[in-house]
Amino acid sequence: MRRLWQRLPVVVRAVVVGALVNTAGEQPAGNLIFANLQMSPTIPWSVPLIVVWLWLFWQYFSGQWWPASTAGDRAEGFAARPLSPRVWRWALVAGGLAMTSIAALHLVLSPITPPTYKVFYNFFLRMPFPTLVLVVITLSAVAGIVEEAAFRGYMQGAIERHHGSVVAIAVTTFFFVLMHFGGFQAMSAPRTLLIAVVSVMYGVLRHLTGSILPGMILHSVGDALGVLLLWFYWSYGTIGTRLPGFAAASRSPLFWLSVAEMFVFSAASVWAFRKLATISRLSQTA
Repeated sequence: MRRLWQRLPVVVRAVVVGALVNTAGEQPAGNLIFANLQMSPTIPWSVPLIVVWLWLFWQYFSGQWWPASTAGDRAEGFAARPLSPRVWRWALVAGGLAMTSIAALHLVLSPITPPTYKVFYNFFLRMPFPTLVLVVITLSAVAGIVEEAAFRGYMQGAIERHHGSVVAIAVTTFFFVLMHFGGFQAMSAPRTLLIAVVSVMYGVLRHLTGSILPGMILHSVGDALGVLLLWFYWSYGTIGTRLPGFAAASRSPLFWLSVAEMFVFSAASVWAFRKLATISRLSQTA
């Protein structure tokens, strides 16, 4: 069996392992959250259990525990390498600027197809706000830690070592986007594009720093802020009130402000990523 596994192409093995790691991390956490919603939505009893599960996930897939024969491979696949303070700083600056430009892109594209995130509406309806905040932060941490470990760690890392960063980021992005198609979320062309762009950004961060840690932070924070902002729009009845189409959107100064913000922050993020690339090279040769 091991010999047959080794004969499979690297890309196939990386995709299979990444998908298994993602399922192992997210499925138990998702089940706990939905059980919490069904049984007692006002009491966030699932949160401490999920925190324990995330700790176990981190320990095992980063190379701890049995079997010792796979510990090195698991640590290499997880890719949670420590970074110098300077690399950390520029990774967060570059990623933060990129995420701001992506948020502006979301506003520019939303007139085509109004965003629908109905999977969260049940949480908004049934959970009091303090419970909702705890659950959203926990779910965002699960997404940030597990998905970065699975896709940018195990999947991208293995492909990149054999086929280079461009192929690795392209393959990882394809499967990262594909993972978001399912029965719970309504996918549209703008949402698909946004997920692809943010996946490329996380992939570039992992390539430049050699670590998934900055991506974990940005991914978790970005998801939490996005869902809580969605709760705000949902609470105040502003979802779906705009007419779709650029003709209607272009009559609003806010639309053109979003366009300008997108270009300004995109240019700033490119500059910051170039700076990060230089600092990362110097850090690795020091």
